[in-house]
Amino acid sequence: MHHFKSNKEVVAAGHQFAKNIGSETSLLDMAKMVSELATQLDVALAAAAEAGKQRDQLALESVGLKDAVALLLEDARRVQQLEPNAGTETRINTALSLLTRAGNAGKDGE
Repeated sequence: MHHFKSNKEVVAAGHQFAKNIGSETSLLDMAKMVSELATQLDVALAAAAEAGKQRDQLALESVGLKDAVALLLEDARRVQQLEPNAGTETRINTALSLLTRAGNAGKDGE
């Protein structure tokens, strides 16, 4: 089984390698370090790509949920107009507040 170093360990090893490289460093040692750094970079890039895909999927799901909640709130408002109820009004206002904050949270991250 191949052991992968953490990104910090590979960065530290890369800096140490660059610092210590000299005429006494064998070509084989240099090739091994470059190969290890490249492998770790491949792993990091694959993990970043997967995290990006998951983020995008969650964003799509979030938009769908927000749209569904907005439709349900419209229905609740109509019911509230027909049969006013203080508890329902409070829940509608709470949901609107949360929906507004959720919409603004996405804008803050851009």
